[in-house]
Amino acid sequence: MRLIDVIPITRIPHTQTQILSYFFSSDLAPGSLVLIPLGKRKETGVVLGSRDIDKMQIKKADFSLRNIIKVINEKPILTSQQIELALFLGQYYFASPGLFLKMALPPQYSSSPSTSLRVNSRREVLDSAPQNAGLRSNNKELFQKLILAPTIASAKKISLANKKATLWHSDLTAKQKDEIWWKIKNGQAQTIIGTRSAAFLPFVNLKEIIVEDAKNSSHRSWDMFPHYESATVAKKLAEIFKVNLKPCEVGLRKVYASQIIDMREELKANNFYVFSFALEDAIKEALAQKKQVILFANRRGAANFILCRDCGHVINCPDCEVPMALHLINGQAQLFCHHCGRKDTPPGRCPACHDLRIKTVGSGTQKIESEAQRFFPDAKIARLDSDLAPKPTQQQKIIDKFKTKEIDILIITQIAFSWLAELAAVRPSVVAILSAD
Repeated sequence: MRLIDVIPITRIPHTQTQILSYFFSSDLAPGSLVLIPLGKRKETGVVLGSRDIDKMQIKKADFSLRNIIKVINEKPILTSQQIELALFLGQYYFASPGLFLKMALPPQYSSSPSTSLRVNSRREVLDSAPQNAGLRSNNKELFQKLILAPTIASAKKISLANKKATLWHSDLTAKQKDEIWWKIKNGQAQTIIGTRSAAFLPFVNLKEIIVEDAKNSSHRSWDMFPHYESATVAKKLAEIFKVNLKPCEVGLRKVYASQIIDMREELKANNFYVFSFALEDAIKEALAQKKQVILFANRRGAANFILCRDCGHVINCPDCEVPMALHLINGQAQLFCHHCGRKDTPPGRCPACHDLRIKTVGSGTQKIESEAQRFFPDAKIARLDSDLAPKPTQQQKIIDKFKTKEIDILIITQIAFSWLAELAAVRPSVVAILSAD
């Protein structure tokens, strides 16, 4: 009998022990996956290592150890570098390292314990494939290069100049992510371009890391848990692989005369709309002078989340534990997780207290577009987000229309950071950031 140290891939309060020990009949390799009891539930765990049992220490302990329920995969799934990165980030951000390990797993292993156990024949073939420390072709060793982009749009734009690059972002299907994950682990992908989560991929021969537009706010995971920043992750990744980190800045910055509006004061003045009185006047003046307007929102969809007014319950994604946004799809309201793509029907009652007093909170691009059409009916209004234009070529068409003044008001998400030069060239009269906090 051996003691196996395991990190559960779930959220555990940072004041509690993050590495747990379980009994098992034999040693297990670091990086392999197991099913473990955690309280009254079952969770997937990542093995850190095996050690001898100190019987005297166990007898003196004021707790009892439990057995591993099942070995999900005996062969290591995660690399030692991924585990080292997750342990560092857990300590750095006072978060459960298991959540970072969950991000590092291939999709078919990270969804749920029951899904993790359904290992099909294709997965068994991939698991048994040789893990190459840099695939060799014509006696030349192939190295891996990682380019972290702030947004999906910018990642796709960068990939246009790197035809053989492998793209990684949240809009990929679970199947696509799964195939890419194993391609990278087996040393078959040389240049990887992706958003911040690409830093958690299983690199085997990483030799170069570039963070594009490093100061872009989209490099920060501030709206979903665990919170982290690309620059911090990339710096540690560079340290682990002993490579140089190359941050790339975007030089274009245009300063506008700015005014901050406290929307709480607007509410006191019976203004319950997205636009403050000052912004409404500024837009009307710009339109009267045949000038253009950019309205920036950090969320697509109709609302940021749904909240119960009585108990405060927020509708979260059951897989990602982040608030699900409300979208209007073909005129129908639907909950949508921006992290994993899960869809659900909005509840009529609060799932927690069953009260009817539930409300939408925040304004996404769809709601802003709807209110803009009501406030400025004669204006030519367009929305640019990844729902309408997921591909750079589609985004380019909307940007071109804005440049040729076929659009008066452009409502845009973080995609804007991929087209800064083009937008600045238009010299819009009004640029507003809605719900800036």
